[in-house]
Amino acid sequence: MADKESGKSRQRPTATPEEFTTAAPSHSSPSGDYSYTVELVGTINRELGGLIEAVNALKEQSKSHTEKIDKLSHTIYGAKVGLWIIGVIVAAAGSVCGFILKMIFDAVVALKAHP
Repeated sequence: MADKESGKSRQRPTATPEEFTTAAPSHSSPSGDYSYTVELVGTINRELGGLIEAVNALKEQSKSHTEKIDKLSHTIYGAKVGLWIIGVIVAAAGSVCGFILKMIFDAVVALKAHP
């Protein structure tokens, strides 16, 4: 409050710097030597080539896995049909055997009933 009374005003320091850098950092020299940039692009191209090769290998593996799954699917379907046919044959044979055994049992009971 003493400052107001004396008529003097205080100046606050500025919060922003007065000088800014205007040039962006450069990885090449001002003389036009772009060897770093060329090296960087070459590295990116090699890495990209490796990634493309890896993706193509994964595509081939996917195709071979699809073929294996298709073969397995056909094998399972064949096994199901085979088991169904075997089940029908066993059921039919069981019915015929049961009918024959019933006829034999009835004949034995009839013979014992009439001496």
